[in-house]
Amino acid sequence: FFELTSVNLSYLTVIVVGLFLFPFSGYDYWQQNKIKKMEDQFPIFLKDLADSLRAGVTMSEAVKTASNSDYHELNSEIRRMSNEMSWGVAFEQSVNEFMVRIKDSSLISRGLAILLQAYKSGGDISPIMTSVADSTILLQNVEKDQESSMTEQTAVIYIIQFVFVIIVIILFKVLLPVINSGGFGGEFIGAQSGNIDMQYYKGFFFITMAIQCVCNGLVAGVTKNGSLTSGVKHVAIMFSVSLVLFSLFILPSILSVTAVSEKYSVAVGETFNIFGTVSYDSDAVINEKVEAVLGNNTFSGYTDASGDYSITVTAPDIRGINDGIVRVTHDEQTGEATFTYSVR
Repeated sequence: FFELTSVNLSYLTVIVVGLFLFPFSGYDYWQQNKIKKMEDQFPIFLKDLADSLRAGVTMSEAVKTASNSDYHELNSEIRRMSNEMSWGVAFEQSVNEFMVRIKDSSLISRGLAILLQAYKSGGDISPIMTSVADSTILLQNVEKDQESSMTEQTAVIYIIQFVFVIIVIILFKVLLPVINSGGFGGEFIGAQSGNIDMQYYKGFFFITMAIQCVCNGLVAGVTKNGSLTSGVKHVAIMFSVSLVLFSLFILPSILSVTAVSEKYSVAVGETFNIFGTVSYDSDAVINEKVEAVLGNNTFSGYTDASGDYSITVTAPDIRGINDGIVRVTHDEQTGEATFTYSVR
């Protein structure tokens, strides 16, 4: 796997890009979570300001009073506004700077813009602030209902992604071995005369899986949160799970053994040949010991330069239909194949 080949380079490139996505997706998740908590506290802050203004205090004093309350993630911004206004910064300027810092939250930015216009118009703005707070709560409830609906659609996208990965695993585990054994006529991409390049298909499936993760992840982000950047965390999640499945079911090299009996019906003590092929993915296993077990007897031979072997065996004194086993150990893997013969 660590040989410097084009396939392995594609693995490493995608994995490295994936590793860079994790910090970004983590930061994006933290930022979105922070904004959501600020939005939850924003209506409470507006109502507290309105109550203070109704009590007859100035806006500067109302903000200072609010800065002593606990609004969780909103605390730092409110205290900053209070400090700025205590230093002589105008309320309008302080709110404008707050809007710049919170530009990722359209909910808070919209509320602050209405508050600023009402403040510039003069008069008693406490009813307007209460109205903005109530409208914000209403919008939040609508967004929660939409988010619940979008969560279901996002779950469907996740299901599509993992169904795709399962199909890829089935293709690799079932279809490609059939092609490799010559079960289909003709030639396939990466295959000639029934001998396919498993490394080619591993790389092909890996790149396809990675592209699918990116596309589905970004679509999930747009579906649920309305932005491509929020889809990065979905890409990271999909890629992580898909990479684990790929590493478990596709990446490991497979030791394949075939076994065919020269004769089906043999007499007791009669000699006949067992032949077949041993391959490690698409590569021939050369000069490897092959054992054929018939009853209590074990016979051995070696593979040639093409990975083929032929072992001369003797029929045991076990009459009837029997199953023999061919066993090969290579690169700490043991592969087996069975063949059937009948002793008369």
